[in-house]
Amino acid sequence: MSFKTKIFLIVILSSLFIYSKSYNKIISVSPAITQMIYLFGGQKKLIADTIYCKFPKDANNKIKIGSLTTIDIEKIVKLKPDLIVVTPMLNINQYKLLKKLHIKVLVYPQLKTYKAIADFFIKLSKYFNKTKIAKKIIKNADIKIKKYSKLLKTKKKYKVFFQFGAKPLFTVTKDNFLNDMLKMANLINISENSKSGIYSTEQVVFNNPDFIFITTMGIQGSKEKSNWLKLKNINAVKNNKIFIVDQYKYCSPTPIVFTDALKELILLIHPDLKSKLNYE
Repeated sequence: MSFKTKIFLIVILSSLFIYSKSYNKIISVSPAITQMIYLFGGQKKLIADTIYCKFPKDANNKIKIGSLTTIDIEKIVKLKPDLIVVTPMLNINQYKLLKKLHIKVLVYPQLKTYKAIADFFIKLSKYFNKTKIAKKIIKNADIKIKKYSKLLKTKKKYKVFFQFGAKPLFTVTKDNFLNDMLKMANLINISENSKSGIYSTEQVVFNNPDFIFITTMGIQGSKEKSNWLKLKNINAVKNNKIFIVDQYKYCSPTPIVFTDALKELILLIHPDLKSKLNYE
């Protein structure tokens, strides 16, 4: 047996060992992770989540162990979880403490593309023995994305600016999965090559987007829209193409939410496609 073959077998056997273990008590430290778990039907094994896990409604009934950045280690130890799924936003000292306590930790990575979302969704489902359902969800999402792509082939490419925050003005870069969504919608993200995501109003004016999307909600969203409307030289302002969108829909990277947001985005840009997309 060759060295490469031995390594391959070790990797496969290790993978089988990881997922053959019984994971019956799992904790989520992210709203997106919690939504993923409910999507493939693994909520019975979800024993706790964060104060920000509000969707679906049943997630509110789970034990709360903190936020994305700070968790109650003492409460977690008492719950005796088989697995805790965290994000890179978790306090590094608390992450190290979990490891010292021999609590198995799965890190939810920064998701830069739709493929990364799909891959992690499948990986997470394995801990719940829900891989078959998860793969079916991904397959249906892939079918929708392909259909959308086909409908957009003859459409004009517009320039867009996607706003996350106001002070400082924060936007979507190539390292964010929303940039992938914008590409799928046949759009040009003017801030794609921004290094940090922090953008200036002057840069927006210079790049002159045809559409502006704002994710901040309520009064703050309306205020931001009013600020943009003062800049009369931007095409998005001239043509009244400034939209306030649901921050939960566009900031929760699950396969279904991603495709729902993509569909909404396409319809805001191309309302003439409504009859072709709304029969789903």
